[in-house]
Amino acid sequence: GKGSLRSVPGIHLGEAIDHCRGHIQRGGGHAMAAGLSIAPDQVDAFRTAFEAFAANRLGGATIEAVNDHDG
Repeated sequence: GKGSLRSVPGIHLGEAIDHCRGHIQRGGGHAMAAGLSIAPDQVDAFRTAFEAFAANRLGGATIEAVNDHDG
């Protein structure tokens, strides 16, 4: 699979991709955006690693989804 990510303040996606590199085929990014390719059997492990990275960076803060579409 392939995916793209957009971030929130406090989560540097380039660092997150580096932290999770063992679970992806390739990928990279910068502070606020990233892209990756991943094997289907690595999605759960990637999710776990990514969520652990994000939780560590956010230090207990929560993130709320915002719909910024006008429709």
